[in-house]
Amino acid sequence: MNWKNVAAILACFAVTATFVSCKRESSNKQITAFSFIEPSTTGVINETAKTIVIDVSLGTDITVLVPTIVVSDRATVSPASGVMQNFTNPVTYTVTAEDGSTANYTVTVTSSTVKFTAAEQQKINTIKTRYSNIPTSFSGGYFITIPTTSPYSIGEVKNEVLQAGINAINLVRYIAGIPDDVVLDAEYVDLCQHGAVLLTAINQLTHYPEKPGDMNQEFYKKGADAARRSNISTSNLPSTTVFQYMDDSDPSNIDRVGHRRWILNPPMKKSGFGVGATRFGLLYAFDGSRGNIDYDYVAWPSPGVFPTNIFSNNHAWSISVNAQKYGTPDINKIEVTLKHLNSGEVWFFSKDTPSSTAIRSAYFNIDKGGYGINNCIIFRPALNNTFKYQDGDVFQVTVSGLDKNISYLVKMFGMNN
Repeated sequence: MNWKNVAAILACFAVTATFVSCKRESSNKQITAFSFIEPSTTGVINETAKTIVIDVSLGTDITVLVPTIVVSDRATVSPASGVMQNFTNPVTYTVTAEDGSTANYTVTVTSSTVKFTAAEQQKINTIKTRYSNIPTSFSGGYFITIPTTSPYSIGEVKNEVLQAGINAINLVRYIAGIPDDVVLDAEYVDLCQHGAVLLTAINQLTHYPEKPGDMNQEFYKKGADAARRSNISTSNLPSTTVFQYMDDSDPSNIDRVGHRRWILNPPMKKSGFGVGATRFGLLYAFDGSRGNIDYDYVAWPSPGVFPTNIFSNNHAWSISVNAQKYGTPDINKIEVTLKHLNSGEVWFFSKDTPSSTAIRSAYFNIDKGGYGINNCIIFRPALNNTFKYQDGDVFQVTVSGLDKNISYLVKMFGMNN
């Protein structure tokens, strides 16, 4: 045996063992990444100041956020990554290095602007596309054959004119989150055309028209039935009248917003339009052929993303509730809070709200009439004539006094942004 080689090997082991036992523990104690998965956002780290600022969208509930935290190798952090925190006030995170030394980071959550999720952005894009594809002018006019009152003839409306109206109905239903596959029905179109000619003949907008002396009973019956069962307007272009009906905030309609509620009636499956020769239009409203469907409430403006171009400073907000889930709203109990998160301005509504039907005046009412969904909470903040709903506005709506509260966010966006 070569004892010199053995001695050399043992010496090497001794050197190695001595090196391992003398290794220093790490003093690294940094937060290298701080983020939220929901909502998806990443914090900005100032290592010198030991601060982290992370911005979330307006309206985010910052009391229940769960951070993902990355720290230095062999370091730990407290509170731990993945633990839910309330970020109403700044939160201190302590990073402990392997050697026991520590560093404190102050995390502040801000919410200064609206941010849209991928799903919200997809819905925005869909709304913009569907809106832009609804024509408002038609080469050669609206008719194949113009309706007349002497003799009485319903004429024939171009299909593309009628279909544009159906597309408008389906767009507002899509925005509101209810079934948006309403189809054009030929029988309803025929009925409503009789109604358009009847209203033209008497030159009056009424749900209860009198019979002209020279109109036969069959024609009159159809026209009168249509007038009673339809939304009616002095405008005759279907696609335009749909958005006018959704306004429904003039002094004679704001107490019930009935035209809006008929269009947003979940059981509607079919509709039709009547188009007068120069004015008067009808939208058949009484269809419920879809049958009962499940819903919680139908709001306008609706929860989630909402386009500013179809809602003005005079328009009333409305929430039609499913009484089986929320109970029947009682005006003596219901309280509504509308908060503009961008500015912090708040409006309160209850039976004590001084209400006026005058344009842009504060208004509050509960209507239980049979306009689609029976139970509707209606409210409008008092706004000056220069106010405009803007791209990026976020509103929080809260309703108390029902069997259970309602709370949701409305994120406004501009069609041209």
